[in-house]
Amino acid sequence: MVNSGLRRGEVLGLTLRDLGLDGNTVRAFGKGKERDVPLGLVTSAGLAARPASPSAALFLTPRGTQLTRNGLGSMMHRLKRKAGLPQLRCHLLRHTFANHFIANGGGLKKLQKILGHSSVTTTADIYLDPELQELQDEITQTHPGIVASLTPS
Repeated sequence: MVNSGLRRGEVLGLTLRDLGLDGNTVRAFGKGKERDVPLGLVTSAGLAARPASPSAALFLTPRGTQLTRNGLGSMMHRLKRKAGLPQLRCHLLRHTFANHFIANGGGLKKLQKILGHSSVTTTADIYLDPELQELQDEITQTHPGIVASLTPS
């Protein structure tokens, strides 16, 4: 989710048939729509190393059965505890992906397509709300003379 922006239900519903022939894309089904989503290198490499299994599900438990919503929730809880994080939820990973995409120069229209939003306005409303520090940095960058003259010595 953090490497693709997929929703929890989209991840849990993936099958081997949804994996692109190149191993770098998946066909995701969510909110009544389907879309092709590029995968990051870490995810692609992990899927290439996936052990053979009679299950058609893409993500499996250690026993080789399809990962369930409860199983994923338990995994997230263990990861949260192990990493010492105050919170770790599936949707937070999706948001992290999107925020990193935008922060590193990714285009809003491309992000809309990856996330599967029906409107670019939805994507913009969620991911283009700047932090206060970002606003301060931009003011400093765009108005260096004014900021310097107002800074106490």
